[in-house]
Amino acid sequence: MQKLSSRRKFILKGTPRPFAEYRGDWTIAEHTGWREQPFDPSRLFSFVCKLQHRGEHEICGEYILKRLRRWQVPVIDARMHSFYVANPHRVPKWMRQFVVYSWGTIFRDGNGKGHHFVKCFYFVGGRVRESYKMVESWEWRSNDIAGMILGLPSLKP
Repeated sequence: MQKLSSRRKFILKGTPRPFAEYRGDWTIAEHTGWREQPFDPSRLFSFVCKLQHRGEHEICGEYILKRLRRWQVPVIDARMHSFYVANPHRVPKWMRQFVVYSWGTIFRDGNGKGHHFVKCFYFVGGRVRESYKMVESWEWRSNDIAGMILGLPSLKP
């Protein structure tokens, strides 16, 4: 009989940093506010809206955000995003074919236009890469998934 190892849980402390990696003048517009909530990184799952799943056309990111709020999906935030980028071996192998977005923290640009952005990570040649996408954009496709963690508090409407 093989002994099962217990799953390791992590506690993410503090608040996410402003999105200085891309733009020094970006600020946090919205954050779910989970405080030192323990989470199991192996419980990363995907969320895709019905229109995205059909793959018939691109949809607006605002539509996705409304669905996440309505259904109270427990999405990952910028702290979890940073955790997965620093620990890519924790991302399930099946999920590496997607672009995973962190809808729990939404950033606002500082150029006066007030556009909103979410961070994402994806894999290229076995290495993790980071980027972002504008929420107001109509370029959201079927492989643009929201990362969610089961067992976390849900996204507040």
